[in-house]
Amino acid sequence: MFEVSQRISNTELLKLISDLLMDIDPEWVDTENLVMKMAEFYQDKYLDILPRAVQIFLESSYCSFTKAMHDDHAIWLEISCAGDVQIQCFNPTDYTNNGSNMHKCRRVPISPNTSFNLARILTTLWGEEKWNKAMARVYSYVSSPPQNGKHILRTLHAYRLTQCDFHAKTQFFDLFQSHRAYQLTPCAYNYATENDHPGEDCLMLNDSSDSDDSIEQNNNVKTENAKETALKVKSLVRIYNPAREYFRCQYRINYDEVEYRPYLNDKYLNFLNRRATHPRPDGSSYKGPAKFNQWMGYAVDPLPSKDPCPTLLRLIKHIMVSSNEKHYLFMITYLAWLVQRPGEKSQIVLALVSAPGTGKSTLAKVLLKIFGPHAIQLYHRRQFSNNFNGHLEGKNLVIMPESYFTGSKDEESSFKTATTETHTTVEKKGLDAKSAVNYWNLIVLSNDLQGFPTSLQDRRIFAPTVSGSMINSAEKVDFFSKLHAAIDYGNEVGEFLYFLLNHPIPEGWTPFGNLPKYTPTFLNAIRESPKSADLNWFLSKVEDGRWFFKSPSGSSTPIIQESNSTDVPSALLWEAYNKEKQVNKTHEKYSQIKIIGHLKAFLSEHLPKNLFDSKKIRIYGNPEPVRGYIFGSMKDIESHLKAKYKFSFGDDEEEVGQMIDTFAPRKKRKVVEHSEFDSMNVEDTRYSFHHFAKHCILGQAVN
Repeated sequence: MFEVSQRISNTELLKLISDLLMDIDPEWVDTENLVMKMAEFYQDKYLDILPRAVQIFLESSYCSFTKAMHDDHAIWLEISCAGDVQIQCFNPTDYTNNGSNMHKCRRVPISPNTSFNLARILTTLWGEEKWNKAMARVYSYVSSPPQNGKHILRTLHAYRLTQCDFHAKTQFFDLFQSHRAYQLTPCAYNYATENDHPGEDCLMLNDSSDSDDSIEQNNNVKTENAKETALKVKSLVRIYNPAREYFRCQYRINYDEVEYRPYLNDKYLNFLNRRATHPRPDGSSYKGPAKFNQWMGYAVDPLPSKDPCPTLLRLIKHIMVSSNEKHYLFMITYLAWLVQRPGEKSQIVLALVSAPGTGKSTLAKVLLKIFGPHAIQLYHRRQFSNNFNGHLEGKNLVIMPESYFTGSKDEESSFKTATTETHTTVEKKGLDAKSAVNYWNLIVLSNDLQGFPTSLQDRRIFAPTVSGSMINSAEKVDFFSKLHAAIDYGNEVGEFLYFLLNHPIPEGWTPFGNLPKYTPTFLNAIRESPKSADLNWFLSKVEDGRWFFKSPSGSSTPIIQESNSTDVPSALLWEAYNKEKQVNKTHEKYSQIKIIGHLKAFLSEHLPKNLFDSKKIRIYGNPEPVRGYIFGSMKDIESHLKAKYKFSFGDDEEEVGQMIDTFAPRKKRKVVEHSEFDSMNVEDTRYSFHHFAKHCILGQAVN
C-alpha cells in the first residue's frame, strides 16, 4: 500500500531527481523548477522498516511518451528498492481514440551502475546509514535471550501497542533477503569529482554471501574493504543485505537480558496527587542500557478534566458496589493502586458476582483498554491453570473467566498462589520453565456464586454487592448506550486513567490491609459452596435458635440451648452430629468431619473457649467422669458469629437490607416444638444426661 503523498522539501533530493529526469529524457522541460510529491509503498507497514518503492508525482505537463505537452499533470516516476525505474502516464485520451487504455507504463533502461544520479537517489532513500538507524528503532541484540538461540529482539509498535518477538540469526537475515541497502563506492566518488562516466566494464558488487559466524564475531571482525574491491570492478554502488550490515554498525543496540519491571515514568508521575506520599521510582534503574524492559506503560494517555468520567463513576458507585460508600472508596483506591503502583502486587482478588446485564464486563473492558498489552482476559479455566502459561508473562491484570472454578484442589491452589505469591513459574510450549516475578492482579467476573474458591479463612477476596437494579430498568438501554459511546468514541477511558492517577492513596495504605472482609456476597458464596457443607449445617442450627437430639426412644436431649449453657458427653455429641448428616444428604456427601476430633476442631475454629470447650463431666449411673464438652447459649453463639463474620440470621433486617442481589434466600428462624425437657424448670442441665444415659452406651469407642 502507498502512503499519502508528501511534498519533497529536501533540496538535494529534488536536484538528484531533476538530473535523473534529464538522464531519462534530455528534452524534459524546466526540470529544476518542478514541484514534486512522493508517496512510499509498503508491502507490510510494520515489517518493511523502509519502503519497498517510492512514487514521485511530477507537476509537469511534459510527456516522455509523446514528446509533447499534456493539458494536465499526469506523470509518475516510480523507483523501487531493487533499483528499477518506471515512468507512468495517466492521461488516457492521448493514446487511444476511445480512452479505454487508462495509462501507459515504461521501464527505463537505467541502473545505479550506469547513472550516477540514480545511484545517489538510491543511497539517499535506502543508504547504509538510513537502514542502520531504521533498524536500531526496531531491532536489538540480547546476549542472554529468554528463548535459546533467538538473540534478535524485535519490538513492534502498532496501534499504541508494543509486541516483542525473538528471532534466530538466520531467520532474521532471511526476512530481509529481498531488501537492498546501497553504499557509494570510490568509483562513484571519482565520477563525482572527475565527471568520468563509468564504461561498460562497470559491474554491480552484490554482497550476498552467507556467513555462519556468530553475531558476536561479526561485531568484532572488521568488514571487507568495500572501497578497494569497488575500485577493481569500477561499480558505483555496493549492494548488500541490510540485516547483515546492521549488526556490524555503530548503531546496533545491545542488551544483556530481557526483564519485565513495571514503573511510572514522568509521563504519569506528573498527574499524581501531591497530597499523598508516592514512591518515585527511578526509571533509569529499571530500563538501563544492560536490560530491555518489556513494560511499555499504559495504552491510553491520561486526559485532565474538571469532571472526569462521570458515567463510569456512576457505574462503579451505584451498580458495582450498590451505593455502599465504604466499598466505593475502597474499590476506587484499589484501582488507583493498580495504576499508580504497577510494580507492587495487590495480593487480593476483586470478585464481581451478579446476574448478567449489570455492567461487569464493561468495567473490565475499560481496564483492559488502560493496561493494553499488560492485561489479558481469559475465556477458559485451562488458560489459567494449565502447565503452559506463557501468555500470562508480562501481565499486570488478569480477568478471570466466569466458569473458572470447578472445585478441584489444583485450581484452588493455583488461584491462591497466583493471588499471593510474588514469584511464579512461566512455561511456554516447547521451552523450559523459568521463574518470573508475579505482578498478576486478578479480577473475577461471574454470574454464579461458585465462580471462585471461597472459605471463611480466605482473607484476600473483595466481593462487593453488585446491584441488579439496572437489569430490568427502563433507563438501562439509554445508560449503557451513553457509557459505551463514551468508552469507545469519547474521552471516558483517558479521563478515568487521569482520575485514578490523581486519586490520593493514604500513606501506608495497602489493599490487603484495608480489605472489607465478609461482605454479604462473599458470605453468600461461602453458603453456596459444597465445601462449606459443615458450616452451612452449623449456621442452620444457629438460625433454628437451639439444637436438640431426638433419641431412638423419642425423647429430646439438648445439645445447645437457646439461653443456657449445656454440658454434652462426647458420645452424645457424635451421635447427634451423625443423625444430622443422615437427615441432610448434601451435608453427608460433602462433609469434611469424619471423626469426633474433626468436629471438635471445626467448632473450636469458629467459637471461642467461653462458648465451646472440652471438659470432664459426670452423668447419671456412672461414678467416673467422662469426656465431654460445654457449649454456651445459642444467643451468645449467634452474637459471636455476627460480630466475627458479619453473618445475618433470621429476620436481621439491618444486614439483609443492604443486599440488593440475593442469590440464596435466608431461612427464617424456625419455631421448634417444645419437648418434655423444655417443660421442666430445671437449672441444672446435667439432668438431661441422666435421661440420656438410659438410651445410649457410654462405653463405645470415641476418638
